Amino acid sequence: MGELFTFLLVVAFIGGIWWLLRGRSAATPTNTGHSSRPTRAAKANTTPQGFHWPGMGDFEFEVVGQSFYQKELSRLTGVQGEKSAEVQCVATLAREDDNKHDPKAVAVLVDGRKVAHLSREDARSYRRRLGAKKLSGATTTCDALVVGEGTRRNGERLMYGIKLDIKSFE
Repeated sequence: MGELFTFLLVVAFIGGIWWLLRGRSAATPTNTGHSSRPTRAAKANTTPQGFHWPGMGDFEFEVVGQSFYQKELSRLTGVQGEKSAEVQCVATLAREDDNKHDPKAVAVLVDGRKVAHLSREDARSYRRRLGAKKLSGATTTCDALVVGEGTRRNGERLMYGIKLDIKSFE
C-alpha cells in the first residue's frame, strides 16, 4: 500500500511539473526586465502563416479595446510587480467577418489569444491594403510590444496595452 501511495505521489508531482511547463510555450516572448525598446530584427516579409508587415522599430501604431483583454495581456507579460512591462512579441492581424459589432473588424491576436482590435478606420484601411497587395485572404503578422501594468507613484495600477510596429495603412 505504501509503494502505491509513493508511486501516485511521484506521478502527481511529474504531472504537475508537466502542466506548469505546458503553459509556457517556446513562442511565448520573454521580458528583458528593463525598459529599453527591443531592437528591430531583420525579417523576411513572408512567414509560414502569411505576410509579415515590415516594422519601423518605433511601436507607435495604436490599437483599441485592450481594456476587454487585460487577462490575456497579463498572461503575455508574467508578474511584473511594481515595474512596467515591455514584452516584445509577434501579433497576428485577423479579419473578423463574423464580428456582430462590425463585419469589417480586424482582431489583434498574440499566441492565438485576442488582445485588441484595429480601430474601425484602420481596419478598413488594412483591408484595402491587403487587397492592393493581392493578400485579401491572407493571415498577416507584425512585431508588437505589450506594455503597462506596474504602479504609479500615487499607487494607481496601470492597465496593459499593446502597440504594433507597423506603418499606418493610409
